[in-house]
Parts: sequence; C-alpha cells; structure tokens
Amino acid sequence: MSYSIIWSPKSLVSFEKRIEYLNIHWTEKEITNFKKRVNE
Repeated sequence: MSYSIIWSPKSLVSFEKRIEYLNIHWTEKEITNFKKRVNE
C-alpha cells in the first residue's frame, strides 16, 4: 500500500536542504534513486 505525500511549503524547503547536503556526501545516482523513492 502506498501513501500520497502532501508537501507543505516548509517541508519542500526542508527537503531541498536535505538534497543539498546529500549532494556533498552522496553520488548523483544515489540522490536520483532517493528522489524516485520519495516520489513513489
């Protein structure tokens, strides 16, 4: 069973900050896979 995420403006900003952090510590492939899993 999957759930739909409803993004608030604050959560979108927080998510983008996490992605910025991951850009430093993860590869692009890992980040892409992470984003796909979040958007499933």
